[in-house]
Amino acid sequence: MNKYLKQIQRPKDIVDEKIQEVREKYRSAKEELQNDKRSLINKLKSKIIDQSKETIKDEIGDEINSKLNERIGERITQIEKFFLRKHLNLDMEETREIQKLEEMRENFRKAKKATAAVVMASVIISYCNKMYIKHRKLIHKNCSSLTGSKYTKCMKKQHIISIKQKIAMLRANMKRCDNTSNPKECRKRVQTYTLKMNDKLIQFLKDIAIIDVG
Repeated sequence: MNKYLKQIQRPKDIVDEKIQEVREKYRSAKEELQNDKRSLINKLKSKIIDQSKETIKDEIGDEINSKLNERIGERITQIEKFFLRKHLNLDMEETREIQKLEEMRENFRKAKKATAAVVMASVIISYCNKMYIKHRKLIHKNCSSLTGSKYTKCMKKQHIISIKQKIAMLRANMKRCDNTSNPKECRKRVQTYTLKMNDKLIQFLKDIAIIDVG
């Protein structure tokens, strides 16, 4: 039953995983951007230091170095502004992507709440059907040693056992409806299906002339 219930949660889980992937993607992109900025500034500083060493011997070296330092400062400011814009763009892109995913998650949450009763009822019925089919596969084996009317009666009795088990499972699992936002609707759907199974049971009982249906 649990693996069927997980199917209800899965869409939301996928969105949560995707949000984490988006955050990791932009975290890496911002880190790479920061590394590129540091690398570019360091290269620029190294270049200006080399130029300063060459001009320091000149009689106007101080003036040139001063201008070079001024230019490097301006250039660093330009670089920082450039990378700041790129960083802000990444922030906006990340925010847009996460907002879309969060809207999707909210839609899943609303859809889940609105359809939880229907989904839960379907899960209960599907699970009980699977168990019923599994038991039915053993029916022929249990009656294989018989022939004629005895075989037919044995098969019908085995079907009755299977249907009773299915009805019992439906009733036992109906309490899961209490975990939905609309337990009444969930129970109604399961009960409607259970009544159909009960009608089927009564028909099999009539077929083998068993009056006491209890």
